[in-house]
This record gives sequence, C-alpha cells and structure tokens, in this order.
Amino acid sequence: MKVHAESRGYFDRFDICEAYELMEVDYNIGGILRERSSNQRRNMSTGYQLRRMGYRPSPSGGTFGSLTENGQDIYRSLESQYGFRA
Repeated sequence: MKVHAESRGYFDRFDICEAYELMEVDYNIGGILRERSSNQRRNMSTGYQLRRMGYRPSPSGGTFGSLTENGQDIYRSLESQYGFRA
C-alpha cells in the first residue's frame, strides 16, 4: 500500500494496514472507501483487501487514539491524500 510522500510516518506494515482499516471505518460510504481507486476497480472494501493480504485487525476495534504515533501520522497523511482533511 502506498503511503503519501508527505507523511511523517515511517514504513511499518502493521501501522499502514491499521491506518487504512481505520480510515475505511471512519470515512466509508456503503462499506467502501470510494476515494481509493483500487476499491472502485475491484469493487471491494479496503478491509476485505487487507484480510486477503493476511492482516487481522484487533477484535476490539480501533480508534485514532489506539494507533501508534507512526500510525497516527500515516492516518493523517491518508486523510490529506484523499481530501478528508485540509
């Protein structure tokens, strides 16, 4: 998964997956984060794609506050990338 070049976050596969999962929870429309072109092409959610890759989210669910500092940086970068945050 691509992390926006302006991100202050560093590459950590779990942090990236967790940030994308939470992004979809927070901004989905009908269960799909429509701003991600891969979701539109495949007609499947980010969560589904993450599970196909072997990612398993926390059973208790995540919140922004539960992300690591790196995960929060990645999440904020994704918000900017997809136009959710100015």
